[in-house]
Amino acid sequence: MQELSLPFRRSDLIHSDNALRVRLEEFLAHWKIPLNNVIPNSWGIVIAGLSWLAAEELWQIRNASWHLWVTLAQIDPFGTTWIGSRHTPYFGAVCAWPETGIALRQLQREFIGPALWDTYQSGIIEVILEELRVRFGFSEHPLNSSELPTVARVSWGYLIQLPASQLTDLREYFVLGASEYDVPILHHLGGHLVLVLAVGLERIKLALCFDGGESPALQMLQDWLFKQAEPPAVTTPN
Repeated sequence: MQELSLPFRRSDLIHSDNALRVRLEEFLAHWKIPLNNVIPNSWGIVIAGLSWLAAEELWQIRNASWHLWVTLAQIDPFGTTWIGSRHTPYFGAVCAWPETGIALRQLQREFIGPALWDTYQSGIIEVILEELRVRFGFSEHPLNSSELPTVARVSWGYLIQLPASQLTDLREYFVLGASEYDVPILHHLGGHLVLVLAVGLERIKLALCFDGGESPALQMLQDWLFKQAEPPAVTTPN
């Protein structure tokens, strides 16, 4: 038996790595996937042409969750994870649980995003907007509306405003790390799209735009956060 010692290391998870290899072989054999269709990575594999539904026929799905463009699920007791896209062209990935975040972001940014761009070109922003609308339930309102949740078309893309209570759901959906949120957070989505996130006391503002054109969105949200931080004006009686 391999001796365990502090600090605990990723290499100590030998059973998780063995489970990943077993699941990979099961999956490839079940779907008779040609080996030249398998794209290896440091964290597992990517397979083109299979949606998130491909795993349900083979494994008992555990803890399925929805994220941008993909569904993620654990497929065995060791946390081996299947990530599959919900849009054509389809891509799927299998990884060990410690690499889930890395695998998901790489699948979105380097495979699904570029494939959707090839299909929709600049119309990809409408594709993601519709997915976000279904997930977060916003409707179109003027930019200065006090209603929540809302979306407004602006010159550089879309501004989405959500209640601050949705921050946890938002972070899980986009797989965002912890942050102080005292400045706008820039998040690359893939397919030439970026998300700029700003969090206030009562509402969240999301700027959705194309990369290279995010400067006005960053400035708008930075100005908004600055105003949020301003102390209230103090007046004295005459």
